[in-house]
Amino acid sequence: MQAGQGRENVLHTKRGVAFALFALLTATGVAAQAGPTPEQECASTKLLAAGTKASKKLSCYRKVVEDYSAVSARCLQRAEQAFDDAFARADDKGTCPGDTAEVEGQVDDYVDSILSALPDDNGDAAQTCTAKKLQATGKKAKRKLKCYAKAVRKGEPVDEKCLEKAETKFDEAFAKAEEAGGCTTVGDADEIEQETDDFVGEVTLDVSCGNGVIDPGEECEGDNLDGQQCTDLQSPNPEFNFNGGTLSCNSSCQFNTYFCTYCGDGVKNDGEQCDGSDFGGADCSSETGGSLPAGDLSCADNCTIDASDCHEE
Repeated sequence: MQAGQGRENVLHTKRGVAFALFALLTATGVAAQAGPTPEQECASTKLLAAGTKASKKLSCYRKVVEDYSAVSARCLQRAEQAFDDAFARADDKGTCPGDTAEVEGQVDDYVDSILSALPDDNGDAAQTCTAKKLQATGKKAKRKLKCYAKAVRKGEPVDEKCLEKAETKFDEAFAKAEEAGGCTTVGDADEIEQETDDFVGEVTLDVSCGNGVIDPGEECEGDNLDGQQCTDLQSPNPEFNFNGGTLSCNSSCQFNTYFCTYCGDGVKNDGEQCDGSDFGGADCSSETGGSLPAGDLSCADNCTIDASDCHEE
C-alpha cells in the first residue's frame, strides 16, 4: 500500500466512524444527561473489554518478540478470562448487543492480522522495532475503543480530540521505532492504522447495533432511519440520488436501498421520461405530436427522451 493511499483510506474510515450521527438516548426518550441507562452501561463495558483484550494479547506477543521466547499460555489465558468476566458483568448491567464469542473472534482475528503484518525475523534490532510497534498498536486499539465507550456511556457524540490523541500517540510511537533503525518493514503505519480502525469500527457496530439508537458506524436502527429517505441518498448512478421508493434498515444497521428507484435502473420511475429501453409507452408519434411519427426514441443519461432520430414516414 502506498503511503498516500493508505492515509486516504485511514482518513475515510475515521470520517465514517468518528463523524457518524450519534444520538444515543434512552429507549423511552429520556435525555442522556439523566445518567447512563443499563443498556449504555452494558455497551460501554463491552467496548472497554474488547479494547483491553486486544491490547493485552498483543502485549503477550510483544514479550515473545522481546525475550525470544514462546508465548505465555498464562498471559493469553488471563487476557481471555478478563474479557469473559467483563462481558458477563456487562450483561448483568443490562441487555445489549455483542455476543461474547463473536466479539472475541473479532479481537483474535485482529491480533492475528497485526502479527502477520509486523514480522520480526531480521535480528535483534528488528525484534526491538516490532515489539515497540506491537505495543503502540495495542494501545491505539484500547484507547480508541475507550473513546467510544465513554461516548456510549454518556450518550454523547464521540470526542474527536480523544480519537486524535490516540492517533497522535500511535504515529509518534511508530515513527520513533523506525527512527531507531533495524525494522524489517518501514512505512507501515497507515496499513496498521487501517487494520485497527476497521477493527474498532466493527466491534463498535456489533456491540451497539440493535440497541434502538444510532451509534457510531451505524446509518440507522430498526425503524429509525435518522430522517432519511431514498431521495436523500446517492444512487449507483453517481450523477443522481435515488428518485423514490422505500428505504429500510438492514440487520447490520446500514441502509437497505434495494427498493429505492433511480435513473439508470432500467425502469421508468416517477419523475423520469424514460429509463434505458423503458419509455412508458411513448414513441416518436406521441413525442412529436404526430409530425414525425417514424424512427426511434432514445433515452439520455439523465432519463429524458431524445427524439432527434424521429422523422417523417
